Amino acid sequence: ADEKDLNDSIRGGASSNIHNSSAAVARLLPVGYKLCEVTMNDELVSFPSEESKKLYRSTRFVEFNLEGAVSQGEEKHDLVYETGDHARILPVNESSVVLAMCQCLDLNPEQWIHINVEDGPAFTASTVRVGDLMAMELDLATSQDDGNFPLLKCLINAARSSGDTSEQSSDELTRLEDIAELILHSADLAKEGRGEGATSKALMREEARKNAINTLTEEYVTIPDLLQQFPVATSHVSLAEVLDVLPRLKPRHYSIASSSEMNPTKLQLSVGKLTITHKSTGKSRLGVCSQFLSTRTTPEVTNASVDTPTNDVFCTNSTTHVRLGITGSTFRLPKDNQLAPIIMIGPGTGIAPMLGFLQSREKALSDGVELGPCMVFFGCRSENDFLHSERMRSWVKTGVITDLQVAFSRLPGHPKEYVQHLVKKRSCEVWAMLSDPSCHYYICGDSQMAEDVFDELKATARNTGGFDHIGGVDFFRKMKKEHRFQTDTWGVVVKRDVSLKKLVEKKYNQAGEWLKNFDEEKKEDAV
Repeated sequence: ADEKDLNDSIRGGASSNIHNSSAAVARLLPVGYKLCEVTMNDELVSFPSEESKKLYRSTRFVEFNLEGAVSQGEEKHDLVYETGDHARILPVNESSVVLAMCQCLDLNPEQWIHINVEDGPAFTASTVRVGDLMAMELDLATSQDDGNFPLLKCLINAARSSGDTSEQSSDELTRLEDIAELILHSADLAKEGRGEGATSKALMREEARKNAINTLTEEYVTIPDLLQQFPVATSHVSLAEVLDVLPRLKPRHYSIASSSEMNPTKLQLSVGKLTITHKSTGKSRLGVCSQFLSTRTTPEVTNASVDTPTNDVFCTNSTTHVRLGITGSTFRLPKDNQLAPIIMIGPGTGIAPMLGFLQSREKALSDGVELGPCMVFFGCRSENDFLHSERMRSWVKTGVITDLQVAFSRLPGHPKEYVQHLVKKRSCEVWAMLSDPSCHYYICGDSQMAEDVFDELKATARNTGGFDHIGGVDFFRKMKKEHRFQTDTWGVVVKRDVSLKKLVEKKYNQAGEWLKNFDEEKKEDAV
């Protein structure tokens, strides 16, 4: 970013039509996104007591109006999606974090600046207020990938070249160098070594690097948290340098929980509110996008609220609109055969795309279409977080769902039960559907759960279907090739006390088990 441009305040004309915060959001609307109004934001989880808030995760059911969504240039066009697609949400940083960032850099959030990027991707708008830039363009959470090493390096260079010889400046520089050395040294070690045991050593060194980064990010959850610990060094860093080293805010993808056949102008999401409490420091890291979505309000609520901000400091005051885009997907219901058996597995918010599918089935039934059987597996802790329970049970009564199986993992007096356990219990019914050559299988949720369920499916193919290991793998490979075995999974947020070494050991044991099965089958073939 050009230093002169960044220090020039834009005078006159630019702020004439920027007096409502939704317009501020629309101004920072990238290509491929539209500004959509929130029409519903309901809590799906029941919290009967204060203690229950520790047991259950808040999950929001958010709905957006797609009619007349605003795109770049403030033109209005309807946003179109298909059932099974993903919504891309661009979040906005919390106002408290934005204000803290401005304070660290001694910047006025209302100041207008002009940005000229000489190398790298441009910002959405070249003329922007500082507060809007911090709120909507920059990722202000500390990075658990690299520990914001480029920012650390920037602070170190600024401290070294400042000429400040004060005791505080020297102390800050020493601490910054120690942090950077710990991360950099372990990263260099991870690249070392060849020969026997080199891979194991590299993995251990990579784990050491991750531990160093975790130590930093668990102490400093946001960028302002970090900068506040090094005020002298930060005072020598320009906004241009900060823009060069901080990552941009990235969109978050959510499976759409509604049907375009039933609700073409409404888009719904089921969003789990993410909060990670670091054991080492007791500090909480909030999911940037889930926290953002949880605080969106409908225009009716905003207008009725006495706490609605009347000043437009920057765009975080807009609570009624969200920057939203659509990403296509291959996650689709069978189009040519409505009688095809369907198995859906989606614990927690993994039920989201299945809701869209089930709405499509409801619409088809209301249109007089005959449908095939549909078995749904859902997982939760108890009735308190049985998401969309009333709707799913009503679908059972109307035939949209022909078999609903719910695994409760925290029912008092009962053993923990997960969806994979129910798949095992219902293996005969599951196999009866899977063995139909038109059956479609869908699973959505974290990747570990999907692996555990797939293990049960392979066991079902062996024990109920009569396949050997290779035959079972070929059976599911054929389903995948025919687009009848579809997955929508994501990586889980791993607990920080679970080391990389344990993860590698688990994968090693899985590979050993596979080789054992393969050797046994070879022996059987030889006999």
